[in-house]
Amino acid sequence: MRAKILITLVCSSVVLSLSAEENLSAEGIVKSILASERQLRDMQMQIACYKPSDNTNGLFYKWTWGYAGGKEFHRGSIFTSPTVVIIEGSTHSEQVHDSGNTINVQNAFDGQKLYSYYLDNRHMDAAGGVGSFHPYEFVASVTPGTLMGYDANERGRETLGEALSRASSLSVGESRMINGYASVCVEAIGVDTDPVTGTMYDVRVWVAPEQDFRPLRIEKCESLDGENRWKVPVRIVEDIELAQIDGVWFPIRGTRSGYHVKKMLPPEGMSQEEFDKLSPLEFDEIRPKCRFVMERSSASPNVLEIDPATIQINKGIPDEAFRVAFPPGCVVWDEFLQMGYTVGGEPDPGHNISTIEQTPVVPDGQTATNGSGPNIAMHDVHAGHNSGDSHETANDSSILAYAIGIMVIGILLLVAGIMWRRVQQRRATHPN
Repeated sequence: MRAKILITLVCSSVVLSLSAEENLSAEGIVKSILASERQLRDMQMQIACYKPSDNTNGLFYKWTWGYAGGKEFHRGSIFTSPTVVIIEGSTHSEQVHDSGNTINVQNAFDGQKLYSYYLDNRHMDAAGGVGSFHPYEFVASVTPGTLMGYDANERGRETLGEALSRASSLSVGESRMINGYASVCVEAIGVDTDPVTGTMYDVRVWVAPEQDFRPLRIEKCESLDGENRWKVPVRIVEDIELAQIDGVWFPIRGTRSGYHVKKMLPPEGMSQEEFDKLSPLEFDEIRPKCRFVMERSSASPNVLEIDPATIQINKGIPDEAFRVAFPPGCVVWDEFLQMGYTVGGEPDPGHNISTIEQTPVVPDGQTATNGSGPNIAMHDVHAGHNSGDSHETANDSSILAYAIGIMVIGILLLVAGIMWRRVQQRRATHPN
C-alpha cells in the first residue's frame, strides 16, 4: 500500500511539474508535436487489426503499411468472419452458412493519384482503379496514422500537429497519467468541418512530453458550446502503448471506437412534449443545449497491433510503393484517362475497354526492375481499322455517357446519405 501511494505521489508530481513549465502552453505543446513529427520522414511496418466483439479470433485485416510526407499505402488481406444468414421463405426458413472470405487489397496514394486494387479470393474477381484522392480511403481503417492522430482532420493529408495548428482556438486541458506515462492535454476547437452537413468538430488530445510528444489518447467530438463541450464524441482513440524504436518513441498498440447519439433528451427546464413539438429550425437552435445519451458503434472497438520488429523509421521508401502495379486480367477504371481497360486482356469494343501491357505486381520487400513503376502500353480498341470521325465521335460519346452515369449515381448516393442522416437525427430527437 505504501509503495502504491508513493508511486501515485511521484506520478502526480511529474504531471504538475510538466504543467508548470512555460513552454508547455497550448501553442508550445503544438509546436513540440510538430517538431517531433518532422523527425519522421518516412515509416513502414506490419500491422494487424482485430475486432474483439467478433465470435471468431477477431482478425479483421493484416497489412503492410507505409507513410512518407502525406503519401501513404497499405497492402495485404481483409478477413470476413463466418456468419449464418436466415432466409425467410413463404413456407419455411433456411439457414445459409457463410464460411468467411479473404480479400486481397492494395491502396496507395503517391501525392497526386489514388490507386486501388481488390481481389475477391472466393470468386477470383479482380478490380482496380486510378483516381483523385479520397480521404476516407485511408481514415476508414485503423492504421498507425490513426494512433498518431493523422486523421484529426479527416478530409486533409495533415499530421496531428498540422491539424491542431489550424484550430480556431487552443487551450491547455487537464493533465493526467495514462498507461504509466505523464501527459499534458491540448483542447483544440474547430479542427475539422463536414462539408456536407456543416458540422464542426473539436479535438482533445493527451500527449507524452517525455516520449516525443506522442499521443496517448485522442478524442474527436462534435463542436458544442457550454456544458456539452466534449460530451458528444464521434471517435476515441485510447489504450495507446508506446515503444522506443531506434531512439524514437512510436505507438505499437491502440484501440479506436466510434460513437453515435443513441438518444437526445430535452434541455433542462423543457418538457418532452414541448421538445417533440419543435420545428426543424427551433430544434437546430436548441440542439447544443440538449442532453445526449451516447452509444458505442456496433463495429467498435477496433484494436490495432504493430509488430515492433517490422517498424522501419527513416529508412527510405521507394516511389513504387505508393503506386499499384495491376496484375494481368485486372479490370481497371482510370478517372484521369476517363476510360476502363483490362490489364493484358483482350479488348472489348462493346464496353470501350482497352488492353494494357504492364509489369507484374512487385512483392513486398522487392524493387521493380525498371525502377520507374508500371510499364503501361495502351492499345486502342480501333487499332488496325480506318478510324474516321464517326469512330472518334462514338468513342467520345460513350465515354461522356459513362462519366455522366457515374456522376448521376454519385449525386443520388449523396442525396440518399443526407436524407438518411436527417432521419437518424429525427429518430434520436423523437425516440420511440
